[in-house]
Amino acid sequence: TGERKEMFGFNARRIKTSVVKTATPEACDKDQKIETDGWYIDFQYAFECPGQVQKHQPVPVRPQRPDCRDEVRTKTIGSAKLGFPVLVTTTIYQPDGKTTTSVHEVLELSRDSLSAALFEAPEGYTLAKNMQELYGMGAGATAGGASYPQPTKNSGASTANVASSTANTATANAGPKQPGVIRIGLVLPKVQMNSGNPAQAAEALRNEFASYLKGSSVEAIPLSARVESLVAEEARQKECDYVLYVSMSVKKGGGGSMFGRAIGNIAGSAAGHIPGGGSATTGAARSAAIGGVYTTAVIVGSIKAKDEVSLEYKLEPVDRTRQRTANSAKAKASRDGEDVVTGLVEKAAGTIVAAVSQKQQ
Repeated sequence: TGERKEMFGFNARRIKTSVVKTATPEACDKDQKIETDGWYIDFQYAFECPGQVQKHQPVPVRPQRPDCRDEVRTKTIGSAKLGFPVLVTTTIYQPDGKTTTSVHEVLELSRDSLSAALFEAPEGYTLAKNMQELYGMGAGATAGGASYPQPTKNSGASTANVASSTANTATANAGPKQPGVIRIGLVLPKVQMNSGNPAQAAEALRNEFASYLKGSSVEAIPLSARVESLVAEEARQKECDYVLYVSMSVKKGGGGSMFGRAIGNIAGSAAGHIPGGGSATTGAARSAAIGGVYTTAVIVGSIKAKDEVSLEYKLEPVDRTRQRTANSAKAKASRDGEDVVTGLVEKAAGTIVAAVSQKQQ
């Protein structure tokens, strides 16, 4: 727009971007319009070590329907330089006339030098051989060590392969358990959804439980085994006190809108705004490396208004001498994209922590 103002000591420029998608009648996708109004600065930063960027492979784009793959033609008008976004408002215009608006704002930006002590390895650390060991997840969970298959003529094949790799690759070995700590082994959850990728959702659900089951006296580690007898064996080898089995299902409710699909497209568009990221594809790969693992966003994006999410779990003691804990809960979404999953996981984790802590006393 030519407008300028000072933000965080930088000369920020205002740029408006519009993405208009026009679908032919036979296309499986639909018309859509996304507008961004933001302020950008020239701010150089890097999240990765030299030599790592070249290892990233393009992240495959999930088709809207497993049996459909559109031919996409793009046309770019304008060549405004974006840069680092410090304040961006995004508006999604849906076919039914509804709009969704989100705002991303940088609240603090510092260029102070960091203390050298922050980069010193702590005593007793374990060297990770690769990104998979670092995050304790499957190979498909990180872009740094992942080998993404290239798109083929078989619709949805590339996405399915990535999800399968994520779900089935053996996780890193857990270190020795510290005295007084209760260790819970997390089996890959079983997930049933109306749309989206169940394998990615399963990893995301396990990650969410792991984040809540983490403290000074309780820790959670992923287990790669899927058969119950093998799960018990792996749990004993990794010094687990308990094994947690989780299942989740999403029962279709009302009609819903294109919120989830629009959010997915927003993520691709926003990735293109990352400095040094180049296209939205390389930007998405860079973001995956930063995040490292799937989050519940892969589940929430597919939830529609009136959908009912059911969560069931059982906590099995490895030594079989303690009493098992089992429970279930449900929540209904009041709007498209409502995060009802986090609340269910938080409540379940609280019950689990209370149960294992009481049994430990």
